[in-house]
Amino acid sequence: MAEIGVVVVRAADGIDKPQGFTYFHGVSKEAVGATRLAMHIGVLPPGMVGPAHTHAEHETAVYVLEGEALIRWGTGLEHEVCAAAGDFVFVPAGMPHQAINPSASEPCRTVIARTDPSESEAAVMVRQ
Repeated sequence: MAEIGVVVVRAADGIDKPQGFTYFHGVSKEAVGATRLAMHIGVLPPGMVGPAHTHAEHETAVYVLEGEALIRWGTGLEHEVCAAAGDFVFVPAGMPHQAINPSASEPCRTVIARTDPSESEAAVMVRQ
């Protein structure tokens, strides 16, 4: 069996995601052969209101680098919390949630980690 070594991934061009923001892929199955996690940079543009979605089998952790993200969650998105720079956010597997950038002028930059190693993570849009 081949030994897997340490890999450094350089920042590359971003990819627009169905959730309404841009991912800059880092650690993933495709990039480094990860089998249990993925980690990316996410940029929520000013005023972005992403669609409600779930990740049925996967937990998500977010660290806010700069700006703010309003997170709505629950079956009817009846709960919300605002996460600012320096905050961590945890979203359980299967939890409907929605990300919003409440700023009209500043992007929100985040580090996103998920227990789904694929770059095209299993996001399922939820009708509200």
